[in-house]
Amino acid sequence: MFYEPETINVNPRSLSNCLRKSYASISIDSVITTTSSCSNNGVATVYASSIPAGTLLYAITSGPILAPIQNSNIFSSLYPGIYNLQYMI
Repeated sequence: MFYEPETINVNPRSLSNCLRKSYASISIDSVITTTSSCSNNGVATVYASSIPAGTLLYAITSGPILAPIQNSNIFSSLYPGIYNLQYMI
């Protein structure tokens, strides 16, 4: 996984895709990866924060495998490759 620290300001939508009436800022502080030494034992851990503070949700949207929306910041059983991560409040 390639990672550059960033802060994203969003006008969040709920899971039902309704526009919320507040704004949020999500900061990705770091992404720690463990390289897969076998076919699928890699791990990626995303460290992020939001203002206002809230529960962040994560998903892998492209790569050798996909992961549905989850509230855990840890993705395991990853194959070697490049992944795109989606994060939301």
